[in-house]
Amino acid sequence: MCHWKPRAGLLYGLKRLPSDIRLHLAVRQFLKIVRVLSWDAEAADWYVSIRQRVTTGQPIGELDMMIAAHSLSAGAAGDEQYMSLRTHRGSFDT
Repeated sequence: MCHWKPRAGLLYGLKRLPSDIRLHLAVRQFLKIVRVLSWDAEAADWYVSIRQRVTTGQPIGELDMMIAAHSLSAGAAGDEQYMSLRTHRGSFDT
């Protein structure tokens, strides 16, 4: 399972490298075997909830919030990860 943002990041990283680097083949093979999930209404709802929760302190990045929301909507992360969001720092507990 792969979210569309990490896929975009992988492909962008490849664009910055010469095409004869073996990493191109490895990433393309990886992307053939993973299922890319679409951004849907449930992911958007989670995003709103996360963004509201991290409004104080130093917020996490916009894309990080979107990836977290997508993970929660897909069931790749559970409620315990959501509940561990730190509102004072705006990041996930580790």
